[in-house]
Amino acid sequence: MCVLALPEFWKLLGNSTRLRSFLCLLLQVVTLIEIEPKVYMNHKGVEYTVIETTTPGIWKWQFQLDDTVKSGQTETRIELLARRRVQLRINQALRRSALNPH
Repeated sequence: MCVLALPEFWKLLGNSTRLRSFLCLLLQVVTLIEIEPKVYMNHKGVEYTVIETTTPGIWKWQFQLDDTVKSGQTETRIELLARRRVQLRINQALRRSALNPH
């Protein structure tokens, strides 16, 4: 059974069982999603983010170098290892951009 803090809201819905069921499901999904604020880290002057997904051990990462945004994911249970892997990718991108200046 779905419980909301606003019983007046349910009164407005009337006898619409389908709508009530849909809203209950939507509420459950929203409460399961953990939205983490993006925390920007810096490596050699490049800002990057590493965020753990809802799947344990999967981390999404992103950084921007010049006008190019690079993103991907890595699998590890250790946050510091996920960060280090992104730092290595940043190092590669910096080396490539030094070899091929725009």
